[in-house]
Amino acid sequence: MPIMCTIQMPEGRTRQEIQKVMADVSEALMRDLQTGEREVRVSVVELPRVRFMAGGVLARDMPAFQKE
Repeated sequence: MPIMCTIQMPEGRTRQEIQKVMADVSEALMRDLQTGEREVRVSVVELPRVRFMAGGVLARDMPAFQKE
């Protein structure tokens, strides 16, 4: 049976960063759950900064989420 993992993160990361995270998570799941690569599925959902909040504040308004 496949193992499914979905990662949600703010939009703005590079393609290379996202691919590295997906590869690292895949490797950890295969290692820790002793399963093969054909059983592991990892996806990333990028969230616009106006689609999530913490403590009642939209991410776009949080200094920690501002693009440099």
